[in-house]
Amino acid sequence: MRLVDFLVSEAVKLDFDAADKWEVIEWFARRFYQAHVADSPEVIKEVMFSREEIGTTGVGHGIAIPHGKGSKIHRIALGFMRLKSGVDFGSVDGQKVDLVFAIVAPSDQAHAYLKLLAQLSKFLKTEGIVNKLREVKEVKDIVGLLESV
Repeated sequence: MRLVDFLVSEAVKLDFDAADKWEVIEWFARRFYQAHVADSPEVIKEVMFSREEIGTTGVGHGIAIPHGKGSKIHRIALGFMRLKSGVDFGSVDGQKVDLVFAIVAPSDQAHAYLKLLAQLSKFLKTEGIVNKLREVKEVKDIVGLLESV
């Protein structure tokens, strides 16, 4: 399983200026919808908002991984966003988030969804990768980093 195989190119953004985590999630919902991941952005927002209400997806060190599964999601999708300024995701360490990976998946693909989350977690623990994500200049560089694992 390669992260890059699930990356939705329309859902990669560098230096986005967001007011809060809800705006970030709404942006991903629109982009995933444009890539035909679901029949509407509302379906994606509902899945991701519901998961966020259960507990924070801010994992610490300035990173959040909003995610969710739903019966109206057509395929597993991964997106990435680097924020201009950190936003509050209610992270476990209290830090504002500036790096966001979003994942959505169909309900019937729970195993692959969990495997993707685990692969992403492993990727983010790779020495120096978080700094590289904060320093990249172009979207193609994100793809390159994801292809390297």
